[in-house]
Amino acid sequence: MPQIFDSATISRFEANGEQNFAAERPCIVDRTSIEIFPGQANYTLPNYVVSIRRITYRGWKLYPMPHRTLRQSFLSGTQQSRPFWYIFNNQAQATIQLFPVPVEHLTPVATAAGLWGSDLINKFVVEFYRLPDSSQGITIPIFMRRRLLKCYINKNCFRMEGKAQNLKASEYWSGKYESLKEIFVNLLDELNSKPRNIVASSMNQRPYGYTPPPPILPIDRFGISVDEPY
Repeated sequence: MPQIFDSATISRFEANGEQNFAAERPCIVDRTSIEIFPGQANYTLPNYVVSIRRITYRGWKLYPMPHRTLRQSFLSGTQQSRPFWYIFNNQAQATIQLFPVPVEHLTPVATAAGLWGSDLINKFVVEFYRLPDSSQGITIPIFMRRRLLKCYINKNCFRMEGKAQNLKASEYWSGKYESLKEIFVNLLDELNSKPRNIVASSMNQRPYGYTPPPPILPIDRFGISVDEPY
């Protein structure tokens, strides 16, 4: 039986469908280790990062903080110490800012296995959701990949102009794709989100976790102090 659609077209739609699903519902977890330099606050993440899950500095968790909060709380934001927050917006593309600014040099992890080992106590590690890369074997979860991408490929192949165009078939596969996508998205939410909500602390109910308090002026700026009563 002759093949209606060529392999290049099928591969193109397969890659597009996988990229779109991973961007719409992040589900591929990865880690990377970045070299830290003293006095340098801004660091660039890989371009396949979709969203950040966790950042650790020598094993200490860094909390996300919007750039507006940095301006309101710390003004210049050039203090140097062990980082406690990372600023995720108002930066260059795929760039985060550490605050306070690091004062030491940290080398990256030598091997991929080290990203999950005991050597993390001496490294800067970013855990994130990423886009797929089938050439490296990085794909969306295998239990749903074939069924989901089959519907996406058929939906787009039958929509193309030419002798094989079939809009009714495209509409059928489009509905099937949306139905399967909803099932898999709900399943991923069930697996990834609900267990964490059971043990979430009250601190995590705030929009950005722990945020710094507003700046406090020195005591001599508030008026005349008095002695404590006896």
